[in-house]
Amino acid sequence: MGFSNTHLDSLFITANEDYQTEKYAEAIDNYQTILDSNYYSFELYFNLANANYQFGKIPLSIYYYEKALQIKKDKDALNNLSLAQNRITLIEPITQLFYVRWWNNITHRLSQKMWSILLITGIWLSSVLLILFIKNRKKWKFNGLLLSIIITFLLGAQMYNANIQENKFFGIILKEAKLFDDNINYQSSGNIDRGNKVLILNESEKMFLIKLLDGQSGWVEKNRIKTLEIY
Repeated sequence: MGFSNTHLDSLFITANEDYQTEKYAEAIDNYQTILDSNYYSFELYFNLANANYQFGKIPLSIYYYEKALQIKKDKDALNNLSLAQNRITLIEPITQLFYVRWWNNITHRLSQKMWSILLITGIWLSSVLLILFIKNRKKWKFNGLLLSIIITFLLGAQMYNANIQENKFFGIILKEAKLFDDNINYQSSGNIDRGNKVLILNESEKMFLIKLLDGQSGWVEKNRIKTLEIY
């Protein structure tokens, strides 16, 4: 049965009150009811994550912090995610080369949409400068055109990188999982603790091919992972 917006608003207020009075189980149930009504928002995911964290469901809290961050890059959500990750056995990521880390950090500052807008602006500006240079071939106009082309190229590279990053398919391990070398012989190469984020590369009927932050890859049963769907 569907709910009206008025009912959902009332349920959200009730859930917030439950959280404030430390009735975390009730708060989780009410937030989940709203989510099951096909409604989602940053605030809903963030509050649901906080309630799960306080209730001791750390892997689920990590999942919902990640869902909140898919909608909006938020300092509080990032901070709370870090606190939750400190409560699990987190797989250490591969150390990136400084320039790769620097480049990716710049990419993550803006959404793919914003990089697209900047790229279009750069192309427009370069076109205007090209027309001005053709009409009057001054050195300063050429220098401006050259600089504009370089900046536009870099913006295009950032948009391409943002597209790759935003379209990666991730999941959170919610049940302790075994990492298998293949999806046929089921030879285990280790365990993955709950709460870890994994990159999903491929899938079979019952398993996901994943890559861990430390570079390891292998197959994991699907029922061990809750996927972070891309909006």
